[in-house]
Amino acid sequence: MASEFDPKHKPSAQNPEFEEQTWVEGTKRTGAILAVLSFAVFWSLRAVALTGGDSDQWCREIEQGLWWRKRQMLSFALMQLNYQWTHFLWQWDGRLAINLTSCMAGAAFVYGTWGLLGGEKRRWTALALVYTAGFMQLFFGHLETYACPMACMIFFLLAVRRYLLGQTRAIAVAGIYSLGIFFHLIFWFLFPLFAVMLWHSPERQRDARQFLYGLLPAVILTIWMFIDPYFGFGEMIGDRFMPLWRVEVGMKKHYAFFSWTHIFDWLWFIWNACHLQIFVVIIGIACKKLRRGKWQNILLAATLCFLIFTWIWHPDAKRLDWDLFSFIGLPIALMAVEVASQNNKRLWHTAIAITILISACFLMTKVIGAARLGARGEGMVIVQPAPDNRADISIIALDGHSKSREIHHVLEGAHEIRIYLKFNERVYRYDTCFELNPDQVITITVPDPEMNGLPSSAGPVPSIDE
Repeated sequence: MASEFDPKHKPSAQNPEFEEQTWVEGTKRTGAILAVLSFAVFWSLRAVALTGGDSDQWCREIEQGLWWRKRQMLSFALMQLNYQWTHFLWQWDGRLAINLTSCMAGAAFVYGTWGLLGGEKRRWTALALVYTAGFMQLFFGHLETYACPMACMIFFLLAVRRYLLGQTRAIAVAGIYSLGIFFHLIFWFLFPLFAVMLWHSPERQRDARQFLYGLLPAVILTIWMFIDPYFGFGEMIGDRFMPLWRVEVGMKKHYAFFSWTHIFDWLWFIWNACHLQIFVVIIGIACKKLRRGKWQNILLAATLCFLIFTWIWHPDAKRLDWDLFSFIGLPIALMAVEVASQNNKRLWHTAIAITILISACFLMTKVIGAARLGARGEGMVIVQPAPDNRADISIIALDGHSKSREIHHVLEGAHEIRIYLKFNERVYRYDTCFELNPDQVITITVPDPEMNGLPSSAGPVPSIDE
């Protein structure tokens, strides 16, 4: 019996996997051009507002020199690497370094998506369905760590599709998956995809061994982070799962598993991740427009995995944690591509075009809001002691972020600064607020602490949060 991986085996057009067998990868040159152009778009509309979640904390930790965080080790390391060289060259802060990392991940995602969809008959429609989904906001300089694992995910899915056609070895697929674990531990929720791939494999024992070899780095890293509290910063899992029936006093939970609020937020997270593409998939499944094949089974399994994740994981910041739950948008958008390619009627194409247009409007509304267009100018702040100041300046904290005496790339608007001084074995604190205009340079002169009656205390300099 001919194997599906046998080049002599030519499926008929009536085979539901015919298009899957004849899938062609997009050209690398065009993908590289699109990646460069997309980076320019992402950077020009990069986010400047710290819009909740962990963005403010990440900026602090990047500027403090932290390299490794347990749940997102490689993502954090890339942000720190970008901070090191951009701060050395142009005095960029943590915010701009994270912006750069997210936009670079976006360019990589565009390149990978072109490889996956660039050979489709209706490739521009397919790309538009993906690029207007809600999760794309991650790549517009979003101040978080999720852009890198999302970019890695598209390359993982690209490797899976190659594997299903016998174009890539199983160990390569598992290796990219392990890389995804290094970017973010959320990749573990996609582990059931290996069972689906083995189900479709003609050489299950061989591929199972290769999967095991490729997964070893991820397994070792995860176990190491669990047993060694000093390897990487932060917690591994923590108290992230929801209580079943009710929220007890002191639980630091917003709602229980079986509650209407949880259901509403769960549906909102799905909507926010993929926009109208979810309705394309629902209609396609109801009308039997989603083909049944190996690739489609992978997408269905990935969607189910992330549906379970969004259902059981507790959003500590409520809807501000939308970025953590945005991963479900990618397999749904790719399933929408599969549905859109199964109907040649003009009315259907018109409906898909309207879907893309409305989704693009939803996406750009969020992107422009985070970019603060028209209010994103930058200035500079210089801190210096007054001529009669006898104290030593120990810590300068701008909006809670530790800074040097020359602070570059400060956003326009209102800010507060706290300065700790040390004199005669006492610590003094000087607080002030200021309004910064674009391209303005403000000099803050710190007065003598004793002559001006600044509040003081004995002992060491406190942390900037005190």
